[in-house]
Amino acid sequence: MAKSFTNFPNLPMEIQLKIWKLAACNVAESDREIRVELHCHLRSTSHSCWTGTGQFCGHHGTCPTYLHGPRDGSWATFCLSDGYFTQPETYASISDPFAQRQMASLSLACRNSRAALHREFPTEIRIYEGKWRRGVQVLTLRCNPEKDTLVLIDVHMPNSRHVQPGIRPLTADAMSRAESDRIARTFPRDPEKFAACRSILSSFRTIAIQQDGHRGRTGSENIDLINIGMLVMLFMESITGLYVWPNPELWPEVWKSPCRIEDVKLWDYKDELGRGGFVEEVDYFLREYDQWVDVHHDHFAPSGEHWAPLPRKLSRVGCYVWSA
Repeated sequence: MAKSFTNFPNLPMEIQLKIWKLAACNVAESDREIRVELHCHLRSTSHSCWTGTGQFCGHHGTCPTYLHGPRDGSWATFCLSDGYFTQPETYASISDPFAQRQMASLSLACRNSRAALHREFPTEIRIYEGKWRRGVQVLTLRCNPEKDTLVLIDVHMPNSRHVQPGIRPLTADAMSRAESDRIARTFPRDPEKFAACRSILSSFRTIAIQQDGHRGRTGSENIDLINIGMLVMLFMESITGLYVWPNPELWPEVWKSPCRIEDVKLWDYKDELGRGGFVEEVDYFLREYDQWVDVHHDHFAPSGEHWAPLPRKLSRVGCYVWSA
């Protein structure tokens, strides 16, 4: 039978603090994956200024030189006006249950253990139990954006255009404004909560996007990097590593003995997963993404109302594979 160490309170305070620090570090050293769904209100602005004059017009939301309709040399920039996280419906736990129990024990043990835990996990993420509505339950989870991996199981990103008075017909402006207002009502519209969501997205260094598609089910094995992934990455301003997270329901063999590859170009394609076009897909994503990063830096304008990002370029994309 295990015995309790009842003399712990009698130890010198310096020793107690070291023990609590080691206990917190032990949890922090585990490869924690925080699985969430992201809901964000995306807004787009079309610009012709940079390609037409070589100078940014300096306007966020409207570009005086843009003409309605398709034009060569026009670029769209994106910003967020609201956002929040929810618990994925397909997962029983947001993070590793064992690590969560360890963190709960440290949080409740005493003031010193809680302080040690907060030093190792300095950030708190708010996660709703479902889509936002008044009265929806919310839970909080402590994390370390420098060490933990944020896994985006799904991304819900309704897009509305900025209204550009005098550029488009009044009826089009009214429709855009009405659509934007309709979307906004599905979000908390709380500046402090959006600022917290923004802080989480912009501070995580390691991101994983869940991969859809399954051999035998579809004719394409493309990952969803080109569409949603491209837009989401623009707001990961601290990102240093992007990984493809296979959907466990569709790729169960990966999770029998998973390992993480830092670069898909190092993946041995002789295994049974057989992703022959994977590298080409990732190369295409990196080229397109780098271009969008340059566009957003060329058209950056700070805004207190919306979040206009300053994204970082990526040199590689990694993935999770079966190590056996």
